[in-house]
Amino acid sequence: MRRWIGSFLAAGALACGPSTVPASFDVKPVTLTPCALSPTMPASVKQGEVVRIPLGPSRSDVALSVVTIPAGAEATMEGDVLVYRPGYETVGTVVVEVAFTCGGKTTQVPVSLPVTSQVRWGTPVTWTTGPDAREHPSLFIDPASPDTLWLYGGFSFVPKQFTVTNDLWKFDLRTNVWTKVDTQNAPLLGGGRITRGARPGEFILFGGQTPADDVSSDVFRFDVTQTPVPFVKLTTMGAAPVATLGALVHDVARQRLISFGGYTGTGVSNTIDQLTLDANPTWSSQTAATAPSPRYGFFHALDGDRLIVFSGAQLPKAGNPINPAGDVWSLDLPTLTWTKLAEPNDDAPGRRNGCGAIDPVTHRFFVWSGTPDGLNATPMLSVLDLTRTPAVWSRVTTPAPPTARGSCSAVFDAARRRVLFGFGNTTAAQFADLQPLEL
Repeated sequence: MRRWIGSFLAAGALACGPSTVPASFDVKPVTLTPCALSPTMPASVKQGEVVRIPLGPSRSDVALSVVTIPAGAEATMEGDVLVYRPGYETVGTVVVEVAFTCGGKTTQVPVSLPVTSQVRWGTPVTWTTGPDAREHPSLFIDPASPDTLWLYGGFSFVPKQFTVTNDLWKFDLRTNVWTKVDTQNAPLLGGGRITRGARPGEFILFGGQTPADDVSSDVFRFDVTQTPVPFVKLTTMGAAPVATLGALVHDVARQRLISFGGYTGTGVSNTIDQLTLDANPTWSSQTAATAPSPRYGFFHALDGDRLIVFSGAQLPKAGNPINPAGDVWSLDLPTLTWTKLAEPNDDAPGRRNGCGAIDPVTHRFFVWSGTPDGLNATPMLSVLDLTRTPAVWSRVTTPAPPTARGSCSAVFDAARRRVLFGFGNTTAAQFADLQPLEL
């Protein structure tokens, strides 16, 4: 029986067909693309601006991460793209170290970037014929006439410090020539605030300090396209605030003026006051539950539909007469609500009576000088990046900066992409100048 089964299995196996010989194949070794990076490098990188650099890995199975970042800079990886923002203190070639993992091996690859100075001080503008040295003059430019800078009033040093002036000057930004302009009924108010009116050439002046040291609540409208330039006092209704060294902006969309803070003659304010710009201009005020502390002599700027407020003097403390704030706030104009944008930061020390202006294109707020103690001026130039949340301060290092001072003024010169700082004083000097910060 076993023999039969064995014969059957043998026959069955044979019935399956002839035995096969394994086929012969040519096995070629797998060749991997070598690990390499081919970055697309920019010709240069500007201080404070974001640049995206594709690193171009030769294979898809790689991992990239940032290992070492230069001081004051920011760098991250988005896939195989290096996103880099140099600080405002960086000039020259910097190196970002990137960890490159490929084929099971990790190496550090240096990416060298040439950083050029974006922010620099230009040639100072001085004069023998023009406005004299003074504190807190109002500097403003009519967007309809971008080649003319206007200066109004301030506190002169002649015949003595704190002499209130009401002179009006225009400065040709192409030729650097000043011309004194005749006025009609110009008020003697120093430290008041000027903002744009509803029409080209029209401006509005509010508040300020009289020669008798009284703080004013008057509002004037004037038109620099007329000769002589007439100052017309507005008749207003409601309880008008009194303030000097505060903020004033024109809320165009809602046809009103917004005033914030300032010195009132007897104290310091953090009230929001609004004046309708209709047939019957009417004042109203409010104090928000969440708001900046009362302050005056602060930096402020209009950024789109919001008012930015930084620093300023608060109520004095023992041994600290200025007690400067160091925070940054934003007032939303449609709702008149406050949001804190930044806490105090060593890259922008608190002070009063400095000068600043905003670049409305890049939303960068440049602030310079001012005093933390009433005696010494802060030389630091700082920039606040308002495109980020929270807003980020950077210290700006530039060669040959101007002499620091207090009680200075500033304006953004859009046609020439620069901020003009000027005037003010120190304990040893008074200034009649314009210091261009090229952007």
